[in-house]
Amino acid sequence: MLTIFNNARDTASWNRRKLSDVLTFFDNLRKPLSSIQREKMEHIYPYYGATSIVDYVEDYLFEGTYILVSEDGANVVDPAGHPLTQYTHGKFWVNNHAHIVKGTNGYSEALVYALLGTLNMQSIVTGAAQPKINQANLRNFEAVLPESNEAQELSNILNPMLQQMILNDQENERLSALRDTLLPQLMSGLFDISGIEL
Repeated sequence: MLTIFNNARDTASWNRRKLSDVLTFFDNLRKPLSSIQREKMEHIYPYYGATSIVDYVEDYLFEGTYILVSEDGANVVDPAGHPLTQYTHGKFWVNNHAHIVKGTNGYSEALVYALLGTLNMQSIVTGAAQPKINQANLRNFEAVLPESNEAQELSNILNPMLQQMILNDQENERLSALRDTLLPQLMSGLFDISGIEL
């Protein structure tokens, strides 16, 4: 995904723009839940934090594919200065430690995910004890970006890749659930597998 994006950057005529020109923010819909609140809930939908799923809850705030950008924590960028990002799918909840964005002006979520993985944002990280990328700095971050028509072409290339990643995630979840169902039954001797040839 990143190779395609970087190759296009080398050959196309791109312009310096702010990320707010190509991202739509949904941070105002975030809602943190305390661990005490979450303990009382059924664990159904993923509850995302800055860098990963931190729990499961009984309700959801979002549905679909979004990109999450780490807002604060011990690490908000990797050693190369790239922001820590996650793609989401389905129904989920997000706390207030991750920015929630979608692409606009020809930028799909797949393109946004690839784009953010190439940008060095170390310069907009604030705070020593608790590093942070606030929304204003993220919105105003400038980078050399493709215009809408080129962004749409790149999106058309990258979208199937992100979709395959999502399908792989769903298959992993299905297999994990199957393992969790079958393994206790196998260990308890409920299933006799002695006759199976390996």
